[in-house]
Amino acid sequence: METQPAFNPEAFAPAATSEAAFRKQYELQPGDEGLDVEFYKKPVVMTFRTKQAREGDPAKNIPANPAADDIIEYQDFLRINVPGNDKMQFDGPVNDLHKRRFAEKWAAYQSGQKADSGTPLDTLPGLMPEQIALFKTKHVHNLEALAGISDTHGPNLGLGWRTLRKAAQDRLTGAGKNDVAELKRLVEAQAAELEKLKKPKGL
Repeated sequence: METQPAFNPEAFAPAATSEAAFRKQYELQPGDEGLDVEFYKKPVVMTFRTKQAREGDPAKNIPANPAADDIIEYQDFLRINVPGNDKMQFDGPVNDLHKRRFAEKWAAYQSGQKADSGTPLDTLPGLMPEQIALFKTKHVHNLEALAGISDTHGPNLGLGWRTLRKAAQDRLTGAGKNDVAELKRLVEAQAAELEKLKKPKGL
């Protein structure tokens, strides 16, 4: 993470009214660690400048050109998803608070580097490729996200999500060895459940 600049209340007011509040903006807030955060460039049509180009502006010696193309500017945007929830998403222009809240990812984005993507899901014994694919559609891309998934969104990951969450937590903290036999049993149970769902009713 980049060195924090000197506190300047005028530059950051009203977001930071004290040095403590200013420093806090550089810290991840509770729950932020597991968020799926992505900074990216998005083409935005400059409405006023496009209208100016088409209608002209005598005061600025801009001749009218009704056939002028849209004037596009690539701007910084931020996309935030909550692991386990594929129904809610923030997607909007980047502001200064975003840059401070997700300072490390912003710095990586600015430098053209890929931010740390966490511990791969396939390092957890027993997870099938189909499960990993499902997890990623639910914005669970690594073990950190799986370990921190909430009780509210966990059920969206399917049968046995609590066991998988605990296994991810244990693997990350080194609190104990993962029970490979239990995970294997869980995977087999999930596979059997999926087969039942595929069969037409009445058979």
